[in-house]
Amino acid sequence: MESGLLILHPRAQRHRRCSELLEHLKSRFELRIEESRFPGQTREHTRSLPDGFAGVVFTAGGDGTLHEAINGWGDKGFPKGPRFCPLPLGSGNDFLFSIDRRLAQLDTFLSSPIGQQSTADLGRVTFQRNGSEESRYFCVGAATGFSAAVTERRAALARRVPGRLSYLLALFLSLAFWKNRAVRVKSGESPQLSDIFFNFNAANVRHYGGGMVSAPGACPFDGTLNAVCMNLTLAQALLALPENFRGRFERVKNVHLQELREPFTVDCSPACPVQADGELLGQTPMRVECLPGALPLALPSIPPRENPSGS
Repeated sequence: MESGLLILHPRAQRHRRCSELLEHLKSRFELRIEESRFPGQTREHTRSLPDGFAGVVFTAGGDGTLHEAINGWGDKGFPKGPRFCPLPLGSGNDFLFSIDRRLAQLDTFLSSPIGQQSTADLGRVTFQRNGSEESRYFCVGAATGFSAAVTERRAALARRVPGRLSYLLALFLSLAFWKNRAVRVKSGESPQLSDIFFNFNAANVRHYGGGMVSAPGACPFDGTLNAVCMNLTLAQALLALPENFRGRFERVKNVHLQELREPFTVDCSPACPVQADGELLGQTPMRVECLPGALPLALPSIPPRENPSGS
């Protein structure tokens, strides 16, 4: 049997079919299960993988759990051997949904063998925290502006307000107190300035937030990130939301899409929070870059779709 490490987020254990999926995997892998009981423990589990480990790392959670696992592996210098298999047991499974929406369904993992090998792109974001520069790897996307402000407020509210209510309250408060920034963006040798900045997202996948289209041109297998910069007032952003949700960005003025093949820098005044894969990280200035084919995957072997984006 092939070796496997399964990192189990506490919320995943409450999924009604979690036990069924775990028993299924135990019958096919020599599986070691480690719980992630506190923030950062998932990262510790992959950081402590034995040298020479050549099995599958299962992340039983959402995009945030996969994010932490990848960063623990990155702390070790991306050693060859591990392959990653995210399991759709989290509140957000946008990475899987964007590759193929069938991968966001547990039945796919129960009915199809884990045998499809591929390599996906990773993003790297550099940001400021406590007066120093830090960096993280991400699989879904990194953002600053309004969406990161919502993440920051939700992180503060989640200690006292449960579940989706904390998100809705954070969204309401962010809308009420949002003020546009001036922004300076630079890709290559061409800096651009704008006095009206609402949001910037460097996406590795098409979807974010449970099916919303955050970057219509993003694909984790094309060697690029897809940047979406919104130079909108709050009123314009609210009017554009229905089109943005469906990915019809061409119908919205002052929304700029760009493929990122070179590092891209965003600097706001005043500074704005930075988030990646739903995790609050620090503040601007931020720099993003693509690491083509850096993430080895092991996924269920399913017939290809005509539209590989899953849209």
